[in-house]
This record gives sequence, structure tokens and C-alpha cells, in this order.
Amino acid sequence: MGSCELATTLTGTPYYMSPEALKHQGYDAKSDIWHWTSVKLLQELQYLVAHGKLLLCNMQRKIHLQTLQALSEVQKMTPRERMRLRKLQAADEKARKL
Repeated sequence: MGSCELATTLTGTPYYMSPEALKHQGYDAKSDIWHWTSVKLLQELQYLVAHGKLLLCNMQRKIHLQTLQALSEVQKMTPRERMRLRKLQAADEKARKL
């Protein structure tokens, strides 16, 4: 108690353990900072992943709504206008491949 020797107990998961503890070399106060930094980093990553999924969901919803809107516009067209639109889209696709 109260000495400056290195501790040797292992607790926690390998994801949060300092390299010294994983190598069974003992650890000191620096290992506590490693643990805190690792936990703080994993929490920030979880936050980013959650918000990334939300952003992706919103983008998919917007694309879906745009698709529905475009479909309703096409349905208002006459058959001749639809045929002209299909030809233009085919020409655009052919030009994109070139």
C-alpha cells in the first residue's frame, strides 16, 4: 500500500486495456489514462455511428420521396411525352457509358 510499484492485476476487456497490461508488464497511472481515453473514444464512435445511420435513413427517405414525385410527374404525361422521355434517358445512358 502506498508504494510506487507497478500493479499486476488484470480487469476489464482487451478493447480497453493498455498495452502494458495486455503484455503482463504491470501498469501504473498511465494505464488509467489509456483506459479513460479508450472508453471516451468508443463512446464518441458510437455517437457517430448512430448519427450516421440516422443521416443515411433520412437520405434514403428523401430519395424515395423524390422518386415518388418523379413517378407522379411521369404519370401525368401523355404516351408520346413518356416515349420521348424514355428515348432521352436511353441516350443519356449511352452517352454516360461512352
